[in-house]
Amino acid sequence: MQSSDIRLSRNVPEAGNSLTVYATVHNNSSKAAMGVTVEIRDLRADAVLGTSTADIAASSAVTVQAPWVPAAPDSHEIQVQVSPYVLDESDYSNNTASRVIVLGSPVSVDLGNATPRLRFDPPHPNPTSRGVVFSFSLPRAASVSLDIFDILGRRVQGWRWTNSLPGSHSVDWDGRGTSGERLATGVYLCRLEVAGERLQRKIVLRR
Repeated sequence: MQSSDIRLSRNVPEAGNSLTVYATVHNNSSKAAMGVTVEIRDLRADAVLGTSTADIAASSAVTVQAPWVPAAPDSHEIQVQVSPYVLDESDYSNNTASRVIVLGSPVSVDLGNATPRLRFDPPHPNPTSRGVVFSFSLPRAASVSLDIFDILGRRVQGWRWTNSLPGSHSVDWDGRGTSGERLATGVYLCRLEVAGERLQRKIVLRR
């Protein structure tokens, strides 16, 4: 799940509006996830807006919603947390996404103190039989490593970039290992590491 999957019933909410928060949760696994709990929370107010339980089919998504009446101050942070679930020993999820919501006109709000974050988007397409694109965004210039591991923890492919510029980046992978061989079908772990911070995604290769 990613922060762009959190939406509101209005584009520019005002304090006191009766709104609805929509959160789309993706299951990129090749197996269905049953009984997944999704919690929507207003972090600034430390309040739970709603909790839902959903069954998510393989390679599918569900959208849950919760009512929200925001109060001052001018910004809130909506968090969506997906409960941990295990599909099999190589498929585990415990995802959290958040989005800062600015009330009223953004022109009147000082966002200078907002802290940019490292982002690692879901690989696409996933599952894949031909190739996949990894996209990530850097909050500042940094050295970056992106590695792919099989379910036994063996590194099968990887990239290194020194002093990459802040902003969005992407890399294409054709499903081959470091020696150029086409890798076997199955689940692979993709690990992005920047300045000691690690983010992980799963990719499913198929024929």
